[in-house]
Amino acid sequence: MGLFARHQNLHQWFKSQHFGRSATDSRYALLVACLIGILSALAAIILKLGIGWLGGWRVHLVANSSPFLVLPLGGFLLGYSAGWIVEHFSPAAAGVVFPK
Repeated sequence: MGLFARHQNLHQWFKSQHFGRSATDSRYALLVACLIGILSALAAIILKLGIGWLGGWRVHLVANSSPFLVLPLGGFLLGYSAGWIVEHFSPAAAGVVFPK
């Protein structure tokens, strides 16, 4: 049996096999993958818009008041709120906790 004949036999075998999946399973997997992609794209757009809004808000505050007060205070408040959220909603993400 030549190499070309083996290739054709292997090709026919792959075409005949579903590898344990039906057409419905494949369509469902494709639908789920598309939905995940769409939701991920929407989340990325919302994140980008939120970052732009926050940057514009910061520039507006600095323009209307003292930057030496607004920038450190804003960093402190946002950092403190991020730490509080991690501590209360995801203690495992807080890092290594030393035993008392």
